[in-house]
Amino acid sequence: MFDARDAVTIADLRRMARRRLPEFAFIPMETGSGDGSGPGRNMQAFQKHTLLTRVLVDIGHIDQSVSVFGRTYASPFGISAVGYAGMLRRDADLLLARAAAAANIPFMLSGGSSASIEVVARVAPNHTWQQLYAARDPKLTDRILGRARDAGWTFSSTRRTARFRREMIGLPARA
Repeated sequence: MFDARDAVTIADLRRMARRRLPEFAFIPMETGSGDGSGPGRNMQAFQKHTLLTRVLVDIGHIDQSVSVFGRTYASPFGISAVGYAGMLRRDADLLLARAAAAANIPFMLSGGSSASIEVVARVAPNHTWQQLYAARDPKLTDRILGRARDAGWTFSSTRRTARFRREMIGLPARA
């Protein structure tokens, strides 16, 4: 059995995920979206910065809060959208939304989530953002926005179309 609490590094978590997840689930997590180069670029960017360990420093009160879109969160980090999280674990989006609310950080629900906008809004009020891929039919996009608004959501809109994504990875756009 794999227990994430046994991991010491991100590489340990990656190895555990590789052994545990089926390939159809692991590959998108490993390569990200688009042409798959994002995670590698992220690693290169983080390697440019050194984290320094400090000892004998009072950590009784650390404030890393940040204001985003008029709301104050405990940290400048959040839980990003994972479109197929529900395929990896039952109710994954709800578990992630609850964790975000408990940590007072944003949670972004994927447009491909198996959890509904309304249920996630009840689980994590004031912490929910919506990843939105604009539909070809603007009325469909408006209905999604209306549902999110009615549920009390804050919006974060990602407007990448399938045409753009296909061109990004060198495939011709579909008509």
